[in-house]
Amino acid sequence: MPASLIGAAFRSSKLNECYLFVKERYVILDYNTLRKDLISGPVDIDAGFPMFSKTIFKRGIDSSFETDGNVAYFFSKSQCVKTDYAPRSGPAAARIVIGPIEIVEMFPSLVTTPFANGIDAALIRHNGSSEVYLFKGNMCCILDYKSNDVYNLINITYHYPAFFNTVFKDGIDAAFTSHSGSEIFIFKGEHCARINLAGEFIGGIKRIHDDWPTLRGII
Repeated sequence: MPASLIGAAFRSSKLNECYLFVKERYVILDYNTLRKDLISGPVDIDAGFPMFSKTIFKRGIDSSFETDGNVAYFFSKSQCVKTDYAPRSGPAAARIVIGPIEIVEMFPSLVTTPFANGIDAALIRHNGSSEVYLFKGNMCCILDYKSNDVYNLINITYHYPAFFNTVFKDGIDAAFTSHSGSEIFIFKGEHCARINLAGEFIGGIKRIHDDWPTLRGII
């Protein structure tokens, strides 16, 4: 199984910007430019998110997803935290809203699922609902983070048939949806891809260092 290069990702509330987490550091990039221009970083997680300084999250983020405004959820091992990451006000304004607590305390519906002790990747579709896709190994499910309902716990290739016979058939490391809502960026090991909302590849599977050249020397 390829080693994870991108540990987690989420879409910023700022247009065309995304956060990518690499071990104990993170970067902010403009994903809509050819080279994926660097906006900020790399910096230590607890420098940009000082509220994580005494938590497990300073040592790495396993997965994350953004919701309304500046609110984002982060996962590390079996723990979860809900935050206001305050991208326009600076790190000093960032704060924890709930947590750190166990994933199953934040989302009790996950207690009997593979996601109870950790989540590899999370993806919110921004389709007007509060549904987020969770990934763990070759399994995925849909979680309504507001109602705490979970459903469609299935193999990732049943939900995304295009992943058959690709590096993504065994799971993904990180993902986020573009601000247009029409494309999803996914990462696995040294590979990445864009897919549309039907789960079809856009431009094929590429190496991260080729498609995101700004990350060379960072990961």
